[in-house]
Amino acid sequence: MAEAEAASQQVARLVFKEILDGDRKKFLAKSNADAKAGGGARDLRFGSVDQVKDTLKQLFPETEQTKNKAGNAQFKGLFNWIDQSGRHQQETALLKPPYLKRSEFRIAQVHKYACFQVRPIPKASAGNRVLLLLIQRYDGSVWPHFVEEASLRTPDAWDESVSKPLLECLDAKRAKKVAAMGFIDLSNYKRFCNGKQCI
Repeated sequence: MAEAEAASQQVARLVFKEILDGDRKKFLAKSNADAKAGGGARDLRFGSVDQVKDTLKQLFPETEQTKNKAGNAQFKGLFNWIDQSGRHQQETALLKPPYLKRSEFRIAQVHKYACFQVRPIPKASAGNRVLLLLIQRYDGSVWPHFVEEASLRTPDAWDESVSKPLLECLDAKRAKKVAAMGFIDLSNYKRFCNGKQCI
């Protein structure tokens, strides 16, 4: 029983996204009204739709109909975290589908999620970028976590099956101001990175 419980707590897959300064302001409810940057709606956006859709839908497994202009369904899941009193908390999390000219999945109004307010969000700096990890365990639960590049580069701080592909993606070539993004699925050894020269 104990072994089965321990196995269920292990990481099955994770979706990651680099948190640029504009994204950090969204979490802090300090973003401006630049809709082009997602600031007005405070959306956290995930591009490369065809590559990440199946993995994102595993993190947000329920489907519910919406009344948006495209008539698309949105996807629902649960975010889990441990609060400052050490108690396990959950809240409903929604993933908005691509629609009309926006070819991105979106977690809207990220500043309203309690799980992102528990601890200060790290501020990125030169040589120490920040990633949001949406970590799904084998029991299906999803645990958001912010991680700094310095932590990923610290020997033995992370399992190499996670830290190595994350660092490779951070270091991959991509257009200026495009955030690193992708997924790692440890259950089937699949992974994706939106940068070039990423193995």
